[in-house]
Parts: sequence; C-alpha cells; structure tokens
Amino acid sequence: MKRISLLGLATSALWFATGAVLPAATPWLHTSGNKIYDPNNNQTILRGVSTIDIGAQQVWDGGVTSLIDRLTNPNDSQGSSPGFYTRVVRLPVMPQSYGSPWTWAPNDGDNFYNNLLRPVVNYCKSKDIYCIIDLHYIEDITGGNAGAVQQFWTYMAPRFANDSNVIFELYNEPINNSNGSDAANWNVVKGYMQTWYNVVRNYAPNNLVLIGTPNWSSAVGAAAGSPLSGSNIAYVCHLYPWHWTQSWNKNQLTSAAASVPVFMTEWGFTQTSDTLLNGSISGYGQPLMNLLDQYGISWTSWVAHYSWAPPMFNSNWTLRVGPNEMGGFVKDSLYARRNSNQPGGGGGGGGSTPGNGTFKILSRNSGKALDAYGNGTADGTQIIQWTYSGGNNQRWTLQDRGSGQYSIIGVASGKALDVYNNATADGTKVELWTYGGGNNQKWTFSATSGGYYRVTPVHATNSCLDVSGASTADGALVQLWTNYGSNNQQWSFSSP
Repeated sequence: MKRISLLGLATSALWFATGAVLPAATPWLHTSGNKIYDPNNNQTILRGVSTIDIGAQQVWDGGVTSLIDRLTNPNDSQGSSPGFYTRVVRLPVMPQSYGSPWTWAPNDGDNFYNNLLRPVVNYCKSKDIYCIIDLHYIEDITGGNAGAVQQFWTYMAPRFANDSNVIFELYNEPINNSNGSDAANWNVVKGYMQTWYNVVRNYAPNNLVLIGTPNWSSAVGAAAGSPLSGSNIAYVCHLYPWHWTQSWNKNQLTSAAASVPVFMTEWGFTQTSDTLLNGSISGYGQPLMNLLDQYGISWTSWVAHYSWAPPMFNSNWTLRVGPNEMGGFVKDSLYARRNSNQPGGGGGGGGSTPGNGTFKILSRNSGKALDAYGNGTADGTQIIQWTYSGGNNQRWTLQDRGSGQYSIIGVASGKALDVYNNATADGTKVELWTYGGGNNQKWTFSATSGGYYRVTPVHATNSCLDVSGASTADGALVQLWTNYGSNNQQWSFSSP
C-alpha cells in the first residue's frame, strides 16, 4: 500500500490496554493443498491487523507493544463487539531509504534486532499471537534492490528459525507490471522470490513464507499457476475497494485460492476522495469478508493508525466507526471469528470440519433438520428441512474423500447429497443421488461461529447449502445459493 510520509507523523501517547487476548496457541503451521493447517491437521485461518512501519510506531507513536495491547484488549467495547481478538499482527519493516526513524541496517550492531524486533516478536508470543515480519518494499523488484533483500533475509531467517509464531513476508508489493502479461510479470518476480525463499529455507525449515505477487501484489492468479518450488508457502493478495469493483482482481483472488494458500496481508477502506480506498462496509467490507470466509483465506487489515491510510483510528486513538469506516468493522469481524479455525481445532465444532461419522444436521436459522422428503430413497428425492424426529432420513454420514472434501450420505438411502445436474445457479435443487464421485457430490466445510459450519459444494465455491427464503417452516426446500453468511446458510453437526 502506498504509505503516508513518515516525516509528517506527529508523536502521540498510546493508551495502554490492560486486558490480554484469550489464549490461542501458536504451534508450527504448514500448508497442504490450498489451506493452512496446525500440527493436528486442523485448518487454521489467521486473522489480524497490520501496524505501520514498526520503527515509526516505536519512536513516534507510543511503541509497538502498547499498540499490540490495544489490538488484543478483550475489554474494548468500541464498535459493536465487547473485545479485540487479533490473532496475527503484521510488522512492516521499511527499507533504509524510506525515511523511517529506526530501521534495520546490516552494520547496526544488532541494534534493530535486539532492541526492537526481537522484543516485539517475544511479546507477540507471550500474547499467544502470530506475527508477520514484512519487508515492506513498494517498488519493482530489480537487480538494484535484490541484494539488499537477500541480505535482510540472510540476517533474519536464522534468528527466527525457532519461533513457531513467526511468518516471513519476503517483499510487500512488487510493482512489476510492465512485461506484457500477468504470466510474464510473475516470471520476473518468481525468479527473485525463489532465490530469497531458498535463502530462508536454508536457515529456517519450518516457518510459513508469504510470497508477494506482481502489480502491487494483486496478480496472484499467475503465481498460483506457476508456483515456487518448496513447502509451507502462501501467496499474497492485496485488495482495496477499487480492486473490488474490477472483475480481474477478484478473479485473480478466487482462481488462486482454489489451488494454493492465499494470505491477504492488506485490505481496508475509508470515506475519501481516493478511489483506491473509498469504500463502505456494505459495498466492500462485508462482501469481502464473506469471500475470505468462503475460501478460508487468512488476512491482516491495513492499517492500525490514524494518519496512514486507510486508518482504523482517530488521532486520539479511538476507533473510527460508521458505515464508511473500517476500525469498528475490523474489530467486530475479529470478534465474530475469534474461535473460528484457530490452531488446536478452535471453531466450535472441533476444527475445520465436523469430521467423519454420522450426524444430524440442523439449520442455524430454524433449528430444523436436513431431511430427505417423504423418507424417500430414490435418485432425485428433494432435500428439505423438517423438525428433527430421529429418522434415518434425517441422519447423514460424512465420508472423507481427501483434500478436505467430504461426501454426505443419507443413512436411509445410502445415496449422496447432490446438486442437481452439476448446476451453479442460485435456487438449484439439492437432492439425493447415487454417489458417482462428482464435484457436485463433494462438500467442504468452513467453521463460522458457535459450532456452525458453512457447507460448500466443490464445483460451486461461491455458493453453499441454503434454506429457501430463510424459512423456518417444515418442508422448506434446501437449495444452492450464493454465500452471504446468513443463518439459513449455516449448519450444526451433532450426534443423532
């Protein structure tokens, strides 16, 4: 993100919050397929906030750990939620030439590491939160800066190789966008990223590594199509309100997220004349949040400040709230997901999926059960909701089909929950059908809150299992519909 001039920032005292975030362990994370997992293979989604350049925050704005206290204060009642539940903090480190009052230099006698970065990382660990060390370049990757980047990671990687809560973001925003095509731009960036990744892996075999992508980290689709060689890699996407209006940008994100882990390290909005950042909760913030939930994408919002844009705070460090401001919205979004897809299986239902077994499946909106109409067992039987009575037409067995995908098999019929004719349109019938292994018969699960899940067919990842018209009546049809995060699109799984 384009930064506000550091020299224009004024000193401001930070209010010290007294609360601490509820514990969330920070074990080593790894990637598999297009998701991030903890050591017990619970899908993990990290959600949090980015600071400004940590040197500027430390010298001019009251200190980094004080800001972390603010971002993890469970007793902060601003906005519409009772506390702040940040699970990951992004820590930008500006290059020397960017004007920060305190930044890393190869000949600083370990001053930056010993007296700023290491204490901040340790403080994050004490709060049970992850942190991203972000080398915050905003320029083309060229031979002219590649050496400095390699020098930075050669220094940092061995020093944080044993810190399970540390994630490395190699290069914030490669501007590179003048090589004729997304693939050509990525080909330039990829060569440098592979070199730096190899440097990091030489010293630090386990830390997650985030890879910036061309065009200010927006051309993530090309990177997904030709990924780096290596493991525990996620690809960076930045998406602001102007990007949200462009189908190209959203297609880059969704196409990438279908095949590789994506980490959105910047998003945000405010009411402004800047078309890049001008947005609202209804027009950008909530639809984006729904999309990130749907694809299981980790994120950090930009930015926890009052003059860097878009700002989460006012100049007195109160949250900016309202339909066109992001401060309260970020806090409320973190609170709503505070127990969703956390390491150790946080998410109410035991992790990223309900697991193998036989369940009754109840609508969050109505409390009624997923039911095969009329106790039917024939191909084409309509799925409805009905008051739970314990019948086998209301009992469903989840069978793991690999890669986080499950079939949902009716106990009475032995047949699969199926989206009619492989269709993707809103209102498409959900029915019973003999299992044939099609993607319209395989489902993924995203924990929401309170032990509920969104249930998404593999062939239509923008859609989910939905009760028609948000009805609470017996007999209401169950159908396919675009995910909007509503209660008639969320389901619990429990012993029948």
